[in-house]
Amino acid sequence: MAPPETRLPDPDTPFSSLLNLGLLEWFQMRRLLRAGALCLLVLHLSVPVFPSSDGKSMFLRILVVRNLSAAEQILQELGRGTSFADLARQHSIDRSAADGGYLGSIAPTRMNREFQQAAVALEPGAYSSIFRSGYDYALLYRMPSDFQEQARGLEEEGDRLREQGKWDRAIEIYREALELDPNFAEALAKLGSSYARVGKVAEARTAFFRAYRLAPDSARVLYGFGKFLVSQGELRAAEGHLRRAADLDPDLTQFAAVEISAGQVEQALKHSPRDPKLLILKSRFSFERGDLDLSSAVLKKLDREKLDNDLSLKLAEQLFWLARSDEALALLSRLTLNPEEKAEAARILIRFKYNDEGERILKPLSSSSARLKLVDLYVNQSRFQEAKEVLERVTARDPGNWEARYYLGSTMNSLDQFDQAADTLLDALRLRPGQEEIFYQLASAQSRSGQTGKALEWLDKGIEQNPDSFLLHLEKGRILMKGKEVGGALEHLQKALAQHPDHVETHYLLGRLHHRLKDPATARKYFDRFDMLQKRKPKSSRKPGMRKIDPSLP
Repeated sequence: MAPPETRLPDPDTPFSSLLNLGLLEWFQMRRLLRAGALCLLVLHLSVPVFPSSDGKSMFLRILVVRNLSAAEQILQELGRGTSFADLARQHSIDRSAADGGYLGSIAPTRMNREFQQAAVALEPGAYSSIFRSGYDYALLYRMPSDFQEQARGLEEEGDRLREQGKWDRAIEIYREALELDPNFAEALAKLGSSYARVGKVAEARTAFFRAYRLAPDSARVLYGFGKFLVSQGELRAAEGHLRRAADLDPDLTQFAAVEISAGQVEQALKHSPRDPKLLILKSRFSFERGDLDLSSAVLKKLDREKLDNDLSLKLAEQLFWLARSDEALALLSRLTLNPEEKAEAARILIRFKYNDEGERILKPLSSSSARLKLVDLYVNQSRFQEAKEVLERVTARDPGNWEARYYLGSTMNSLDQFDQAADTLLDALRLRPGQEEIFYQLASAQSRSGQTGKALEWLDKGIEQNPDSFLLHLEKGRILMKGKEVGGALEHLQKALAQHPDHVETHYLLGRLHHRLKDPATARKYFDRFDMLQKRKPKSSRKPGMRKIDPSLP
């Protein structure tokens, strides 16, 4: 049955003409107007608003009830120390009740009169007296000034508990953080991943969806959500989230790729649950995701007697990653390997610092690939003369091996044999025209021997053939900066940064360059980015020689 039609008066109708309306229609109109006003008020109070430009916005919670007696009882409960958020969840009829009445940040200038009068008098951590909200009764609570810092502190505590494998306790702590700040998206995502680890999939999904709604452009939220979706076999949605996370934060690129690959392996295992290659891959991906228990458990499903040498080598490497070195060494000692497989075994041993064992395997091997692995070992140990002798034998036996000539030239460069290095690198360039690494080493040899002009010529030739080379633009920027050619240095360092946005040294050099240009604001921007990137790197890989200039200095 359709509702009766209600005629509203024309805006230009005189007030006296309203008396001609039927009494029923007048009451219907008044009820509609009041309902509309109430809807507007509820929407105004319930929708979080971005802070105003005057800086006077405040974070608030609200509690709305139907009658005054209920509001007075709640006020008594607050006086006894009951949590405002708990009371809002239990009694409030506002749609913010599920979040403990949390409204977010609201500027008083955007509030209605009753709301503003109640809010502006509040100190942080205090609640208001009862006030009318349309036909209902409301109380406000102003969040403490440090509530977000408190929430972050709890988040850090939750992170430590997760690292210790105390998932249930971590869940409690993240929930406490969200009690303080319901819009803390990263804590929500971490709560979701913690729920997933204890098998509470529905709760995990709810937490991730809410985190995503709050922060759809947060790389960490997208990565966590994608990782969860991988575990649920929802690969198409997962891949979209993971790729977006990697686009937003290049530091997540490798981790996102691991998650995508892990999802594909999980799918393949559904069809071939005992496939040894897939099981080893699953163990590796679980390790890279930080789940060492699962990584070890997966390896127990392998029938090692049926593994060929290739898979046995992969298993040995995974055992090394899991710090089960004795088991890995015993496995390698039982294998009968051909020369190519011996070279791979040596690579694994050297990777995990068993250098002497790796060298003993490599020395008798005659293949070029084995010789180059031995060279890598010598160079990493700064044994450049031994590396040079091996490379000279390789190039004599295999004159067309450009890679061996390139490494020989680089080694001569390290030994300060610049003329020999240049001749050898030119031979490599003839074998592999356009290879950017060769141009870089040629420029380095010329620059270190004091021939800056020739170094720049080689860099120009290399850039002409490799216009997007990060390596060549960075080196040219360095050399021009040393020669105080500020404009050219700035151009090439910016091109290098465009190719590698998170390269630590490039930010450092650009900061120094803008300091020279007396542009302290831009210099500070690059130095701040340099500081942040340095903190992300392992301590062993940081460059202590870089000293930041304070851009505020004259």
